Amino acid sequence: MVDFKKKIFFGLKACADWPLFCTKARFLNEKNRHMTLAFLGMQPYNELDFFLKSIPTPPLVGFSAVAEEILFLPFNKPATASYSLRFLAGENRLLDYQKKLSSYLIQKDLISHIDQKRSFLPHVTFARQPFDKINLKFEFTSFIITLSTLHLYESLGGLSYSPLITKEVEKPFEEIDHTADIAYLIKGESLEEIALNAKAALMSRELNIEPFFNYSKKDFSSIESIVLWLNEAIREQDKNEGSPFKAVSHHGKIKIDNKNIFTWEMIVDV
Repeated sequence: MVDFKKKIFFGLKACADWPLFCTKARFLNEKNRHMTLAFLGMQPYNELDFFLKSIPTPPLVGFSAVAEEILFLPFNKPATASYSLRFLAGENRLLDYQKKLSSYLIQKDLISHIDQKRSFLPHVTFARQPFDKINLKFEFTSFIITLSTLHLYESLGGLSYSPLITKEVEKPFEEIDHTADIAYLIKGESLEEIALNAKAALMSRELNIEPFFNYSKKDFSSIESIVLWLNEAIREQDKNEGSPFKAVSHHGKIKIDNKNIFTWEMIVDV
């Protein structure tokens, strides 16, 4: 049996309220956007199936980040336009996992030591050449991106990618239907991550609230202290420039499941 090679890589699925550009470019379909963790190149996939399914266990909960600027990569000869990421929660977990995954793939001779030595630059590609760098930068505004499900992707060409293997990684937050004005399901691997992913959820609606969070007074020891911290930021923003939020409700308790995932239903009055 002929084992055809596939161009493959590991990546985390990227989700956002993606901004639209007037500038013309070859934009990636929103459902295909991802953050690459390890690029394996052309490989005889059928021979590798067992090794690829036995990769280190991925994080339980994904990551929230701010898209801060547009990068044109590679720097020496740009071919792609990507969002650079500033993480709001879980950055150390992400970096640790990327190193573990790379080390495992090196042990299996699927990537080289040279690949691991290259500095890992978290980014999400959204367009490929041809594009107008000046106009893309001019139109850019920051927004929130979440990274969740881990896929082994096959690159099919023509800006298309197909998941071959999927490992579940929970979303750090997602909006849910509720009788209240706004509600989010917040997840994390600690109480601190619950607080920071709740902050990210608010920022997904109102990015300008970020400067009003007071880290000198942070106390993430209970749901009550987390709600107080969130509401202090809302009050400060409202006092200074007006806020679209009234308050985070003192509602619900944090649940911990059998995988030690923390979950909280956050209700926001607007």
